[in-house]
Amino acid sequence: MRVAILGNKGLLGTCVERHLRKATGHDCYSFDLPEVDISDKESISSTLNQIMPEAIINCAAYSQVDKAESDVISCFNANVTGVHNLAFWSLHNDALLFHFSSDYVFPGKDSSQYTELDELDGQSVYGISKELADRMLEALEGRLKYYTFRISLLFGPDGNNLIDTIIQLAQTSETLHMVCDQHSAPTYTQSIANLVCLFLDYYETGNPFHFGVYNAASRGGTTPKDLCYLLISLYRKLGLTPELKVKINEITTAQWESISKVKLAKRPAFSVLSTEKLQMALQEKGVNPRGFIKTFQQEVESYLETKKEAKK
Repeated sequence: MRVAILGNKGLLGTCVERHLRKATGHDCYSFDLPEVDISDKESISSTLNQIMPEAIINCAAYSQVDKAESDVISCFNANVTGVHNLAFWSLHNDALLFHFSSDYVFPGKDSSQYTELDELDGQSVYGISKELADRMLEALEGRLKYYTFRISLLFGPDGNNLIDTIIQLAQTSETLHMVCDQHSAPTYTQSIANLVCLFLDYYETGNPFHFGVYNAASRGGTTPKDLCYLLISLYRKLGLTPELKVKINEITTAQWESISKVKLAKRPAFSVLSTEKLQMALQEKGVNPRGFIKTFQQEVESYLETKKEAKK
């Protein structure tokens, strides 16, 4: 199966490409800036017309949440115009499109997990850009073959992420100020890549999962403060060095802005995603959901174990 991967040099794209190239039966074509710009219709059309992929996996995105507040055009070019261009090509060439969304499409004002049916209401430039792309694809439901995977707080070995940032700071600081009023679910790139491969395999065999939106984050939710405590515990459990002995100072988002003198983009206070729809879809195919949807604690521990093995 001919598969085009856009944004293959990023945190998610690198992992997805690595997993797909290990799978059998796929001819992978990968692209990133500056060679291909998804916001440029002519650029993307010319590239895709040469290879005529049967599936497109769009990992290209503008993900600098705070910078987006002052860089609106770049953010919307990548996250809205780029998705429009890929959807247009996919629709007219009968290709399957994978799109990755974010928990930031939700307002985060309640304390219950968000489902795929909840109303979208992004609170930041980044959140609004992802919301608009989601709404655009949903408007094409029944005509466009697509999967939207909503993910949150992505981490993995192929780029900057919160897990590595906390570890680096904990190893070089005596005290860390950690936010306690933002709840989300850290999600491992490896799990998302595995899910993409699974959905692609079922599509290729003519027994696809239902097209549409799936929350694909890990199970459960945490705050940066509690995530830091988890990392300290796992470092001790796994015997990782140097041991994390940092003191944690619990603060609110507003207090962090006051201390750092940095105004952050508005983030949802609670954006934990319900994965019930995805679990049911996997069960319908006879697939054990726990092999693909793990708790965030399991995800983080698996990541640290991989980092430990890489050091040997």
